[in-house]
Amino acid sequence: MSNDPRILNQIQNSQPNAIFNVGKSEETHSLGLIWNSGPDTLKYEINIKPPSGNATKRKILSTVAQIYDPLGLLGPVILKAKIILQKLWALKISWDESLPSDIFSEWQALHQNLPMLNKVSVTRRVLTGTPSCVELHGFADASERGYGACIYIRCVNDSDNIFVNLLCAKSRVALLKMPSEDIELRKQVTVSNHLILNKFELFNSYSDFSKLRRVIAYVLRFKFNSSTKNNKLSGPLSTHELNNSLMLLIKLAQLIYEHKRLLHAGPQLLLSSLRQKYWIIAGRNLARTVVHKCIICFRSKPPDNTQYIMADLPPHRVTPSRPFLEENLPPLKWSLGKVLELHPGADGEVRVVTVRGPSGVLKRPVKKLCVIPVET
Repeated sequence: MSNDPRILNQIQNSQPNAIFNVGKSEETHSLGLIWNSGPDTLKYEINIKPPSGNATKRKILSTVAQIYDPLGLLGPVILKAKIILQKLWALKISWDESLPSDIFSEWQALHQNLPMLNKVSVTRRVLTGTPSCVELHGFADASERGYGACIYIRCVNDSDNIFVNLLCAKSRVALLKMPSEDIELRKQVTVSNHLILNKFELFNSYSDFSKLRRVIAYVLRFKFNSSTKNNKLSGPLSTHELNNSLMLLIKLAQLIYEHKRLLHAGPQLLLSSLRQKYWIIAGRNLARTVVHKCIICFRSKPPDNTQYIMADLPPHRVTPSRPFLEENLPPLKWSLGKVLELHPGADGEVRVVTVRGPSGVLKRPVKKLCVIPVET
């Protein structure tokens, strides 16, 4: 699908203002987004049915599950519904039990305003045609009821025009009992999870080492500014910040290279080999991290706490019985078998043989065997 006029002009009978449903199919029951190709915007399609019967926890959960919000832009609305569900769980309300009057009033007010979400419209394209500078700005906040974060993308084109668009958001319900210091920590962690890339994937993401060095420096600056309230860093990168970024990249490169050179050695051997040439601060933790992140090592050595279930033993191994159940049967009911091996004694006489029978391979005395008569 495209709304580019250069493409649409080449298609006969095209519909430049067509509206398409995104994320809606016969296989899913969740309502999808609506893409208006003319203004290139995304809208929500919330078809909430009027309430019938008593409002219950089951119906609230069913209503919330119908809201399809892959980008998290409706987080403030969905969060209110999740807070109501959290209250019901705290009161131990069953699935089909009627709601208390205060919670019912709160849910009724929210339910009546859900159709207003159909008027929400967001721009689909967040980048300009020829951006000269692209920045990500993260904001977060938290309270005793919930916490969330949103990411804005800021673009500057060749004409120095600035465009800012909301890229994505995320919200969560807070724990019922959360200390105030944990609230501030969750604000920092929520933004960090959206912006900071996996450091072991950075080497494959950038072909220019100088650019990678500066990216790591900005990530370290963001980490420092998130953990302090005073003396926050700003402006161009300093020499000290670039040196810290370079040292971090050297540590990661050394560890990863040495781990592969030693044929995916464990943390102890990896750290011992590195300490013959370098002394890495907090090297033990870094060595454990490298081995833990290695996919090959993870596949070849599963966790030690894995409980492997032993297969059931065959019935004849667990059923109590006499050594030879056919001891007193008449000859016509004796089982057939094949002699596999002879076991002569010290005098050369064979008194015991190995026989394969219906019940498996076992040793029998010769006096318990009978040769099948065969006419010649």
